[in-house]
Amino acid sequence: VGNLVTNENWEHFWLNEGFTTFIEAKLLEILAKDNGEARRFHSAQGWEELESTIIEFGSTNPYTCLVYRLQNVDPDDAYNSTQYHKGAALLWFLEHDIVCSEVEFDQFLRSYVQKFSHRVLNTDDFIQYFELYFPQAKKVDWKLWLNTPGMPPITINFSTELERQCRQLAKQPSLISDAQMKLLNANQIVYLFNLLLNQKPSTITYDIIKQIDKNCQMNQYSNGDICYRWYQLCIRMKYIEVLEDIFKFLGENGEMKFLKPLYTEFKLSWPEMMPKVHEFFEEHKKYIHPLLVQQIEQRIGK
Repeated sequence: VGNLVTNENWEHFWLNEGFTTFIEAKLLEILAKDNGEARRFHSAQGWEELESTIIEFGSTNPYTCLVYRLQNVDPDDAYNSTQYHKGAALLWFLEHDIVCSEVEFDQFLRSYVQKFSHRVLNTDDFIQYFELYFPQAKKVDWKLWLNTPGMPPITINFSTELERQCRQLAKQPSLISDAQMKLLNANQIVYLFNLLLNQKPSTITYDIIKQIDKNCQMNQYSNGDICYRWYQLCIRMKYIEVLEDIFKFLGENGEMKFLKPLYTEFKLSWPEMMPKVHEFFEEHKKYIHPLLVQQIEQRIGK
């Protein structure tokens, strides 16, 4: 869907990115031809990403509502992954729990795109069209989904074999070996590290991070999505052995999704390193987009 059907303003951003994320997972299922395994695992990744966002912003933060008010608010300050993954979760819920038919929901999506393509709409327009298309469907508590901060009102089970492999490793992180890591694809490693970052209570210690680094030779990985999560774990445990690698990564990347979590983690978990972090940031901020510079400065101070 993306920009073909355009959200009225930034408050209804989920109509863009929530749909895109949802359909992206559907496309992965078609490409993989695996009876939904790839789709469910992709959705599980999104759920874990959403949990990370809720932890970062706080479960009562209005910016974790699917539709949030931006009066006198800079949209860049409110931007996060909620609209992507909570939006996709709502569409999954509508497909599986309300319509109860993927075929019928796909037909609805095609009809929705045909009706609203090259037009502007808001969330009320979507709700009205959905209820008109499915007049016999069970009632949806839209307010609970759209206007309540935090995680979705229901927990969706995206369990797959790919996901179970990661959860098993996350239960005993001290035993993670290079051989086990090599059995995982890149998306599974990303998911594994997200599980470790979100673990409550956390079982990660400095010694476990050191053991994973030794066992798995983590410096062999160049995938940015893997690296920044690994480095976030390292910062959290003050694992100084990779500090220069972290600064190298920060200096070579300019994406918001990489830089904000790492600078924020330094501030939260490694305060004694902040003088060096500030010095590094001042030297390198001229290479970063001004809006991102502003957001990082809000988190670590000037």
